[in-house]
Amino acid sequence: SATAAPIYIATYPYDAIHSTDLSFESGDEFEFIRDNKDGWFYVRHLRTSKDGHIPKTYVELDDATPLRLAIKGRNAAETCLLKYNIPYAYLIRHAAHMGSSYALSVYQPNLRLNSLIWHYLIIVDTEKQHFYFAHEEELKNYFFKSFHELVNDPKFLRIIPLTKVISDIIDYEGEPWYISYDELKLIETIAMGEFGEVWSGQFKKEKSESVQVVVKTIKFNEPISTATFAREIQSMRHVRNHHLVTVMGVSVKPMTQETFLVTEFMVNGSLKKWLKNQPTVPDKTTIIDFVKHIICGMSHLELNNYPHRDLACRNILLGKNNKIKIANFGVSKLINDDWIPLRWASPELLDDNTKYSIKADIWAFGIVLIEMWLKGEDPYIGENASWVFRSVKNGVTHDRPTNCPETFYDNIIKRCFMKEPNARPSFVTLGKSLSDC
Repeated sequence: SATAAPIYIATYPYDAIHSTDLSFESGDEFEFIRDNKDGWFYVRHLRTSKDGHIPKTYVELDDATPLRLAIKGRNAAETCLLKYNIPYAYLIRHAAHMGSSYALSVYQPNLRLNSLIWHYLIIVDTEKQHFYFAHEEELKNYFFKSFHELVNDPKFLRIIPLTKVISDIIDYEGEPWYISYDELKLIETIAMGEFGEVWSGQFKKEKSESVQVVVKTIKFNEPISTATFAREIQSMRHVRNHHLVTVMGVSVKPMTQETFLVTEFMVNGSLKKWLKNQPTVPDKTTIIDFVKHIICGMSHLELNNYPHRDLACRNILLGKNNKIKIANFGVSKLINDDWIPLRWASPELLDDNTKYSIKADIWAFGIVLIEMWLKGEDPYIGENASWVFRSVKNGVTHDRPTNCPETFYDNIIKRCFMKEPNARPSFVTLGKSLSDC
């Protein structure tokens, strides 16, 4: 359980009689320390940080507490919130290395600051016997006497619109990204990926709501050690961005030992499929909006020196309001290190398929832009694989699609196709160049 010691809440006020008693008001919260077996609990009074005795008959177990005090530190909190994957889901925990203070951790995507999870430091004012936010300008005059008061206060919720406290039974110990197969329900096959079937499904923890997910079968090309697999999954989990699909975890089917990668569900499917379903090529404004989203996600991978290795429209997904997110980053490395996506491959990869780099992703990004202006058609239409392999190695680059403006092709796409990898721009640089298109 992620609640650690039970939390009790006062049902009546009490004035201390003995020096070891605690005075408290109705609604005050306590962290249980021990049961004295004599009608008294020994507890910590949260809004004063004092330890002492309270009469058992004046309190009751707080089943609805928003506190998750077994969750230690930012990383564990982020693990739980990402697995829960609900906007503005939250938990309250002890703040690490901060004495008697707390942190409100919220799944709160912030595009401007390029962050998914926000941590708010909560300090106990032991003199005035209330809590307050240490660093939040908007909340500097906001004080509260209990965590229940905080999470139910309309004034506070207008500033940070909390939705659900995470389930108190999320397992964050051991392998943090392991999802029990019993918690998954596979509903229907939605695609055949490069490496196996892709299902829509539901992920449900006991006592928490179902979350719609995508479940991908992982068929390994060759045996992989548990340690290597765990390391790769950890890496995939640590690169988080608004424009990268959230990797929620990994599951193994007990009977067959099949391995599944569980990711967030994107309601509008792949960009490739979406483009093919449009009556005409989208207008330039729409394409540039999509391109900005892709660049944002890829810039984050670039910042973390984490090559995607399979950037293509089939691996770019659309969510609500056609928000773009990039999927399957790192998956090809995990499953088949020798495989390369031929029509998206840069010349250096065709010479040596181990030369994956962010600069190879830049080349693939150029091909993604070609796909977009071709309304989802594969690049090098009508040419077979051997022609593509030979031509790209010999310096041939993809022609400008008819609908693609010359300025866009010259300022963005052609620069991605520089033969020398280091001559290609970064994703950050390409983002700045969009204003010239």
